Amino acid sequence: MFISGHEFAELNYGVTMATTIYHDSDADLGALKGKKIAVIGYGNQGRAQALCLHDSGLDVVVGARKNGKSWESVQKDGLKVAEIPDAVKGADVVMMLLPDEVQPRIYKEQVAPNLKDGAALEFAHGFAITFDLITPPSTCDVIMMAPKSPGRMVRQTFTEGFGVPALIAVHQDASGNAKKLALALAKASGPPRPACWRPTSARRPRPTCSASRPCCAAA
Repeated sequence: MFISGHEFAELNYGVTMATTIYHDSDADLGALKGKKIAVIGYGNQGRAQALCLHDSGLDVVVGARKNGKSWESVQKDGLKVAEIPDAVKGADVVMMLLPDEVQPRIYKEQVAPNLKDGAALEFAHGFAITFDLITPPSTCDVIMMAPKSPGRMVRQTFTEGFGVPALIAVHQDASGNAKKLALALAKASGPPRPACWRPTSARRPRPTCSASRPCCAAA
């Protein structure tokens, strides 16, 4: 079951927003079937989410620096790997799971020139969008699916048949299906994981800094 609480809303400088609760039946993996998912980065969240998405039967390719440490790790884990521009080309969903400090440069140099028109751009943190460090095309969905746990626990709970809570948000809904994509990514990363939704990721960076919490909120 997807559940949520009020902590996230109340952390936003005292602004309390209405919450929405989503159950497992609200998320449909069919929203991602037949779509190519490019996971950019293979660190804390990148590895965990890529493995979970792959094990959920989805088409996943990891974008990494060729012959680097992450490249070798992906190969050892048995996933498809490609250099970032090649991973992004033709991808229907591009998951930016790199550290915040390198996201703007990698996006500008390697992601943006290869991003398919109409693709969904996904983040696990709202920093780059909130502070206008990345400006996606108006034709792209821009969503967030942020597990409230380190990657190691995301993967561990997935293999145990459960999951960790997650925040989801829709910053830009070009297709009309952005929320469905975000919910599907949450479901694929740890069923039956708690998840929640709010229409914009504008205030997402602030509660992220407070640590992983046992429950979350949506507006």
